[in-house]
Amino acid sequence: MSTEAEPVPDRPAPAPAPEGDGRTTRERMVRAAIEIVAAEGAAALTTVEVCRRVGIAQSSYYTHFATRDDLLAALAEVVAVNSNVPNRRARESFAATRDADSHREMFRVPVEMIGRSPELFRLARSARAAPPDTALGAQSRRAEAANRRQVADHLMVLGGVEGDRFRRRHEMAADCVNAMVAALAEGHVDGRYPDLEEVVDLLVLLTGWGRATSTWLTTPSGPEVTSSDPQVD
Repeated sequence: MSTEAEPVPDRPAPAPAPEGDGRTTRERMVRAAIEIVAAEGAAALTTVEVCRRVGIAQSSYYTHFATRDDLLAALAEVVAVNSNVPNRRARESFAATRDADSHREMFRVPVEMIGRSPELFRLARSARAAPPDTALGAQSRRAEAANRRQVADHLMVLGGVEGDRFRRRHEMAADCVNAMVAALAEGHVDGRYPDLEEVVDLLVLLTGWGRATSTWLTTPSGPEVTSSDPQVD
């Protein structure tokens, strides 16, 4: 993405965040970027507007970020970390109680968060198409891998298994769960599936593993299990 200076809009700058709020300039820039994208979408994010909101000179931008893409990557990382906390708590609650209400809450939490900040969700979705050698593309893949690992860990706890022999199948299942949540949440924020509880209903039904699925998940897999190499006595 271009790093050329952008024209300054002819409007007064918002009041900058106070210097004594405990955040570094970089952190304040990321927070400003999140606010812009959440309110107006990624297309509205410019280096000029970020600097105006933070109250720094345009030339100071490149002291903290080499490109706009670097800022988007930092923004996406903060959003991913912040959203992980309530999602993890909801998963842990279900693992502890295994009841219907906590099962529903485990899916209601992420869909509600996406509904509150649809533009941030759309940015995360589009970031998956960014090349892996870009800051945004690399961050997107790290976040996706971390989410896959966390959901797989949760599924393994539910299944009462542990160890690498079971991880591959649980990561496959985690990819399926994450894809379903993202697809239905996208439909929810786009207005195709406006009823949140109906979305949650379907996610609960699709993840109420039957005996066949549970057996498949708890069957060891991997090279050390499935190898067809002849055994040497």
